[in-house]
Amino acid sequence: MKRWCLFGATLAVFLIASSTRAVIIPIDVFDFDFGNATTGTHIDPIINLGDTIEWRWMSGFHNARSVIGSPEVFDSGHHSPPFTFQHTYTNLGTFWYYCDLHGGDNGNGTASGMSGRVTVVPEPASLVGLGIAALGVLRLRRRTARA
Repeated sequence: MKRWCLFGATLAVFLIASSTRAVIIPIDVFDFDFGNATTGTHIDPIINLGDTIEWRWMSGFHNARSVIGSPEVFDSGHHSPPFTFQHTYTNLGTFWYYCDLHGGDNGNGTASGMSGRVTVVPEPASLVGLGIAALGVLRLRRRTARA
């Protein structure tokens, strides 16, 4: 009886862990903005915990730097293309960053000018894994009811 429950729960944890993959999200650094250089669109991505932002220098002389007091601390240093810089987010929340040559830290956790923000949300649970765990519990209940 307990074997089914243990099996289902173990398999669910395995499937949830194996379905969780970190992703690298590209952000272009261009024309005094952060986003998509091809379309000229600013991007403030929403990512999962553990994902990585990769800033790709497309034009100009810039940096990507976290605001003061952020639990996500980084500074790419000043660069021109071609250059890339990555930061993996390990905290939930909204995190502002900016180019200190063309933007500014507002001193309140936000930034202005050439700036952007990344919102980090929890990784969604695997529904397949949760379904298998529920199946293990149902089998345990059926066996218990027969006894």
